[in-house]
Amino acid sequence: MPPFISDYLILIWVLLSVLSAGIALCLRFTRLQGIELIGYGAGAGVVVHGMFGVLIALNRHLRHSVGLLAICAAALALGYLIRRRVWRDLKATLSAPLRLALMLWLLLLMSCLALAHVDVRWPEVLPDGQFVFKKHTLNVKIQYLVGLPADNSIPHIVTEFFLRDVSFKKEHPILPENEVSNRTILMSLVALPFRAVLGWDQGPQNSLGTFPYVGKEWPDVEKLSDDKSINHLFIIGLFLNSLMLLGLLVLFSNFDAPKSIPVAALLYITNPYFIGQTIFTWPKAMAGFFVLLCWNSARRNHDPKIVGLAAALAYHCHPASLAVAGGVGLCYGMRAWRQKSGFRPVIEYGAVFLLMILPWLVWIRFVLHLPTNLLAQNLSGAGSADLIASPINFVWVRFHNVMVSLIPVSFIVYPFDLTGVVYYAMHCLPTVVGLFLIVPALQECAQRWKSERMFLLYGMLLPAAAILLVFSLPARPVLYGWQPMVGALLFLGVLRLRRNFSALTYGAVIVAQVICNLAVLVARGFLVGAPFG
Repeated sequence: MPPFISDYLILIWVLLSVLSAGIALCLRFTRLQGIELIGYGAGAGVVVHGMFGVLIALNRHLRHSVGLLAICAAALALGYLIRRRVWRDLKATLSAPLRLALMLWLLLLMSCLALAHVDVRWPEVLPDGQFVFKKHTLNVKIQYLVGLPADNSIPHIVTEFFLRDVSFKKEHPILPENEVSNRTILMSLVALPFRAVLGWDQGPQNSLGTFPYVGKEWPDVEKLSDDKSINHLFIIGLFLNSLMLLGLLVLFSNFDAPKSIPVAALLYITNPYFIGQTIFTWPKAMAGFFVLLCWNSARRNHDPKIVGLAAALAYHCHPASLAVAGGVGLCYGMRAWRQKSGFRPVIEYGAVFLLMILPWLVWIRFVLHLPTNLLAQNLSGAGSADLIASPINFVWVRFHNVMVSLIPVSFIVYPFDLTGVVYYAMHCLPTVVGLFLIVPALQECAQRWKSERMFLLYGMLLPAAAILLVFSLPARPVLYGWQPMVGALLFLGVLRLRRNFSALTYGAVIVAQVICNLAVLVARGFLVGAPFG
């Protein structure tokens, strides 16, 4: 079977397995309907497969049994949904714009998977820094396409450590200067039951040995990077990252302009930034999905325990989501203080959040005995401005990050350099949201400030500021936890354009933005040598 076809078959399996298991659970135990049933069902399906992954992580010898159990559970769930005629019910409860938006989500999945098969013109030398590994594997190709470092290799490495019985204690760090304890591992746990089946004959891995990099010796984790396992993790990670668009559909289905949703989805799937965040399998877009469910549940006054669960799942995708969890917790606290309504919601939210993240903390601190220095790397690591030695630069680097993040730097690159222009187009807030959308988006935020303060202040602004202030070195926060904020701004911009402009003007602006998106996408393809003929 051609690899292209087998990749799509694996994607369909992953999609049906996660969605059917989760939707069946939500249908059985909740009253959710329509897009919320699909969105929260996807979240529940991720949790179910993550639990299967935990069983494999605890005992590698159970991998075949757990993999088959996951298949049987998904098959039973799918049968249950067919018996309940859930597809007919969804068709009745989903509006036409939402059905179209869901089709665009599926189109995002198919087009991003196709990108993995695009040929590139490799540079003669893959420089240190961005490229830890030098073989032309799929992971390295995605790093080259997107222009980001080796972080997308982490979920694959962690998955293979569990599957091949490699010791995290003996073989560490998993990447140069990066311990497994620095980043939570939900994506890897979800991938494990699928990898257990797809890599049925995978045996244990002997000692990894070492490889030289930047003058030091590190565990040679590249021995785990065979083409099949990388490809499997890429497909699973691609699906999980694509869920952020589904989260946006859930959140904005409860706003007052549902007809703007498919247009916003179209701009999302043509946006080079969101395409990059989908195919680059660090789980920050996956974390964004759970952040969006957290915002939606808080905004809809769901049980605080559900909000805390969503926040904890976002943290289990990536620790940067801790900023959002803190913002939502602060919102509950301020609401209790101002309304004199008691602190029970705050306690329930905090208790569920802490209970959910406790196993991770116990594992890394008391089982692995590994340090967690991700915050220290960004706050006071190599190359950062030191508060004592250089207090002016300690403050100034934060102003620098604010300015570079909030203005369209592409237009002040001089002399003209296509590489620099495209780089900033994919790393600065105005251009990743959309040049024609950023001003309407900010106007919409200002108009909704009072009615949507929980969402805008505690969900978006304060967490975004907290993430920005962490960095004591030049950084691009749109890459480090701002993903759901950027998606929300895109949807808010489209919403305002549709409501406040004539149909002709609205259509012209949307077409102009799509052209801008495609122009940056084509320019990036040109820079990496992608064939256009």
